[in-house]
Amino acid sequence: MKILKAPSDPRAQRIAEILQRSKPDILLSSELNWDRDGQAADDFAANNLSVSHGTAGTGTDSAPISFP
Repeated sequence: MKILKAPSDPRAQRIAEILQRSKPDILLSSELNWDRDGQAADDFAANNLSVSHGTAGTGTDSAPISFP
């Protein structure tokens, strides 16, 4: 999915910030286009989850997270 791969897409950044703030132990992604090589998921993780996003009114940036 091109939207989630882009590092500058505001929707992808908001999704990443929500995930960073909630810090889930497991992430199940559904409703995404199937990607044989898993490249879209890897790109989303590298371009969005591993980068701090917004303060969401808290005054602090969200912390990067990773899913092996």
